[in-house]
Amino acid sequence: MKFIRLTVICCAFLFFHAVSGQIRAYYKSEIITPLYSVISKEKNSNFFFPVYNNFPSKNISFKVTANTTISIPDDIKNQFKEPVSLSYRYYTKNIEKIRIYIITNDNQRKELNTITPAEGYGYPTITSLNLDQDKYPKEIEIQFDVKEKGLPYDLIFSSLDLVNYRLKDEISPSAVFQKKPFDNNQYTNQYSSTPFQSNGELASFPEKVTNEIFRGRIEVDNIGKTDSKELLAETLLLLLEDYPFYDVKKINKDEYLKVSKLYFDKNKYLSKCEFIDSANSYFKRTINDPHFKIGSVCEKPKKISPVYTYPIGGKYIVSAVFDPELREKIPVGSSLLKINDHILTKNMNYKEINDELLKQPVKSYMNLEFSKPSGEVANVSYFIKDKYEIPDNFKPKNLYIKKINDYWTYFKINKITYDLNIAYLNNFNLINESKGLLLDLRGCTGGDFLAASQFLSYFIGEKFVFFNYGYDKADNKNAVIVNGSKDTSYNYSRKGKVILLVDADTACVAEMIAYALSKYRKETTHIVSKDKHTAGALSFAYEIHLPDGITITTNALGSKRKIFLDEKIIEEKGIEPDVFIQIQSVEDLQPYKDKVLEKAISNFLL
Repeated sequence: MKFIRLTVICCAFLFFHAVSGQIRAYYKSEIITPLYSVISKEKNSNFFFPVYNNFPSKNISFKVTANTTISIPDDIKNQFKEPVSLSYRYYTKNIEKIRIYIITNDNQRKELNTITPAEGYGYPTITSLNLDQDKYPKEIEIQFDVKEKGLPYDLIFSSLDLVNYRLKDEISPSAVFQKKPFDNNQYTNQYSSTPFQSNGELASFPEKVTNEIFRGRIEVDNIGKTDSKELLAETLLLLLEDYPFYDVKKINKDEYLKVSKLYFDKNKYLSKCEFIDSANSYFKRTINDPHFKIGSVCEKPKKISPVYTYPIGGKYIVSAVFDPELREKIPVGSSLLKINDHILTKNMNYKEINDELLKQPVKSYMNLEFSKPSGEVANVSYFIKDKYEIPDNFKPKNLYIKKINDYWTYFKINKITYDLNIAYLNNFNLINESKGLLLDLRGCTGGDFLAASQFLSYFIGEKFVFFNYGYDKADNKNAVIVNGSKDTSYNYSRKGKVILLVDADTACVAEMIAYALSKYRKETTHIVSKDKHTAGALSFAYEIHLPDGITITTNALGSKRKIFLDEKIIEEKGIEPDVFIQIQSVEDLQPYKDKVLEKAISNFLL
């Protein structure tokens, strides 16, 4: 079961006429009501289970040493009036299979779950019992198989909790939804206001940023069936009213809002999909913010390319060719000059060359003019195929960990989630026995800041200020303070070196991790990159799900608050590396020799 962390959005517009009382914005709230905690008293252990999403930490657990049956008291059967689920967490060592059964009051035995665990911490689970109305659980049976007989093994459960689990629609109290066309102000009696919940991860969080406002996903009901394009445009204009970075981007807000209204009005006769494409192009051209864009289920021609380029020495060098036939005609290292009669000029964005010029619909005709490494100018034509095989070295695996040598362990992170912390804990011995850790955050666009705070706590150890979340300046009132790690046995050695590999695509929460480690472990931490700075895209992103499969990703729902790292806003500035590595040839890039990794190791020999 996937657990939900949610958020918000808004709207108002020039040429739309939404019907009052017909549009509401809400989030889904997990309601977990504990009924009974099943634990084998005689096998208690103090094994620690850390926070994972909505699962709080636990230091009460029990060890299963043989196939076990645990009885559930008959006198709690009246609590099972609503559908019941079983919530549990586990840790394993040398366990091949786990099977969990429920025995009901009529002595029926039902298999609830079969698990093939990896070594270490497993992922928290909530599983519905799916019992008939007159049935209730009488016993829980746990069976397991040892992987390698004769070797030590462990199977440890946190308490197995019988719970009522459901999702409830909650009206969003966010200020933006009090404006037309939304009608949330009609439901003020349904609003709740509770402090931000972090399950003990945070010691402090800005007081006025409540749990209800700080939600990552908002659903919108369009009961009155207002035209989806009109609803989208009104929502976008309301979001632009609260966009937080006009000053940073040196954009005149009033003028931009005026131009935006005129632009949307001019394009109102486009189809829905054309309107979305047009709006995305407009935002990219004007504010160019990765945290402000529109997604949809509009069908688009599949666009792919067998050829990719990277800027080296003022030229657009062919960095990869995924078609074997083309590879013989276009040597890697060639310099692209022209794409379908489009001459490549200086200062073009290579990502736009790859994504907009080289990527084309299947069966499209392509003609490339290029200069070979020898200097010979050549020309090649081809048609885009429907598929190209991408080698594994071009697809860095998330949470990949390996020991490079006697000194260094390498840890690749593509996304910041609680899975990162599970991977860290389950590989702690490998990580901590090395004298240095290479954290590869290249291409990591961010993720969950609470997961990041837990990860950082293992490296920093004590309570620390993660960031400030406020308006025009950083102060104690808006400080986000992280508690020290709850289980210090997993803390990374204070003497251990940390090398952070970043690039221009390292963004958001990944930038926060890099900044915090370089601040609180400055004697042992270094940042290395082939780019002059990281992405400089640091803000909380929200998703607004409108009808008809339209999704708005936005950073404009935080009441214009900004994230400060100390006194600094790094939007568009990013974080500069301690060591800059100049890329001089295609062979220097990550899929090949990976000069950044190579130099990081050699520059910081232990």
